[in-house]
Amino acid sequence: MCREAKEEADLLIHPNDLELRHVIHRRSEEERASFFFSPTRWSGQPRNAEPHKCSDLSWFPVASLPTNMVGYVRHAILQVLAGNVYSEFGWPESAA
Repeated sequence: MCREAKEEADLLIHPNDLELRHVIHRRSEEERASFFFSPTRWSGQPRNAEPHKCSDLSWFPVASLPTNMVGYVRHAILQVLAGNVYSEFGWPESAA
């Protein structure tokens, strides 16, 4: 997580400053588990450090998240706000 924050947003985060907030068991082409963390603090100013991979890096109100955002990431944000620490995404309803 710390490495990704540096590579993608040019932020420095110490591992001790991360809190696990949500886990998703998800399916797209493959089965995966995704872990979502919140930093309690960081240093640096967020910027899009990988413009070849990401079109924008901005703050948005939860009620106005971009329509083109990755579906499971939107799902995770809403689950965290609802206080849920685990969810499933992308599975047929009968399998959930």
